[in-house]
Amino acid sequence: MFDMLKDTKKYSVIDIETTGGSARANKIIEIAIINLDGDEIVESWSTLIYPERRIPPQISYLTGITEEMVASAPKFFEIAKKIVEMTEGRIFVAHNVHFDYSFVQNEFRELGYTFKRELLCTVRLSRKILPGLASYSLGKLCKDVGIELPKKDRHRAMGDAKATAILFQMIQDKNSEEFREIFNKLNAKINFPPFFEENDYDDLPNRPGVYYLWDKRGKLLYIGKAKDIKKRVRQHFMVKSSKTKEFEFKNGMANISFQETGNELAALLLEASEIKARSPMFNRALRRKYFPWSVIPYKTKDGVMEFRCAKIKDPEYPIRCGSRRGAEGTINKLYKKAFGIEFDLHFENNIKLMQKTLGLENFNRELKKRYEELTFNEETFQIKLPGRNKKESCFIQRYDSGQLLLVYQKDGEVVEKFEIEETPDLVQITLHYLRKKELKTIPLDESA
Repeated sequence: MFDMLKDTKKYSVIDIETTGGSARANKIIEIAIINLDGDEIVESWSTLIYPERRIPPQISYLTGITEEMVASAPKFFEIAKKIVEMTEGRIFVAHNVHFDYSFVQNEFRELGYTFKRELLCTVRLSRKILPGLASYSLGKLCKDVGIELPKKDRHRAMGDAKATAILFQMIQDKNSEEFREIFNKLNAKINFPPFFEENDYDDLPNRPGVYYLWDKRGKLLYIGKAKDIKKRVRQHFMVKSSKTKEFEFKNGMANISFQETGNELAALLLEASEIKARSPMFNRALRRKYFPWSVIPYKTKDGVMEFRCAKIKDPEYPIRCGSRRGAEGTINKLYKKAFGIEFDLHFENNIKLMQKTLGLENFNRELKKRYEELTFNEETFQIKLPGRNKKESCFIQRYDSGQLLLVYQKDGEVVEKFEIEETPDLVQITLHYLRKKELKTIPLDESA
């Protein structure tokens, strides 16, 4: 009877080492697979892989894997069948699973094979089961929960796979007495600053909003936003760094206040506005511009519409991003929405085929349409989002006077209102959120 209650699912815990961080530009140099039936290890296997390119010195330094070590190793196509057979009918498990999965998928894609498995991430599981830790990296997480990870095995595929498998087994057995002891121990680790009132922490909500950290003299140290205020503040207390600034910040905390917002966008806007207005001591990075990168449309000499990204602050280019990677991701989204095409090895051929199929004029028109969908030129609008409780609604309203309002309504009546001076950064935060969540604006009711 008890056996029937056990987890009967089958898993493949996988770890890889690579020549770099991008699956599109790099290759796998080592892979390890540990198969579990439920929580029982039934098979394990690992191999070095010849990547058919040089291994950067920093990767060799990190992993200990050199070009000499992989020179006689099999190429990926030689072990591809083994990977398929070992993972067939199993859930693909890894620590930061999308990293490992993207590399494996890309290797198979280059062979003309579609590799598809159900995914499970031990980072996400750990965040849910063990909330509030300062770091969820494999090394630090193993240290916190008592998993021994020998230094010589760190950043080697089988060593990291074994650690991930043990962690996964512990998570599966989260109701055990051993796990409860670990959980209680971790939750008891909060080391409050010397002047901080512990009761203030107990009163914090597990809801979205903005929080303010003050020193004992009433000076504002830091303003932050969070989807879960209490969980985020706890992370501040878990900092163990001996760096002067971080030590000064943590030990200077004496009081905390907060403002619930009910949703992430309202928290983002209020945080950015408050930082600009109050200039807290430890918010130096967030005082700068948020979105320095622009997505720029142009036409080639052949009349084909294309896009590039650059640090140009010209209002002519309204699509702005916080990083080059973000801008490149936006360009990828444009092609995906227009033609269902993503950046991969076949991108150039697929684009040429689409141009030939649609004709240049229709091709350009479709891209332009998608570009304009990601821009926003209305002077007035509002966005309806969840409020601070089930009976409330939150409206983010923009007026042509350059004013943003956070308006909370209950039964059609205004409960509370926050006025925010509009800045280019706040506009970009709003537009970025709209694009990310694919939300629609609604006409602004001037009487609201």
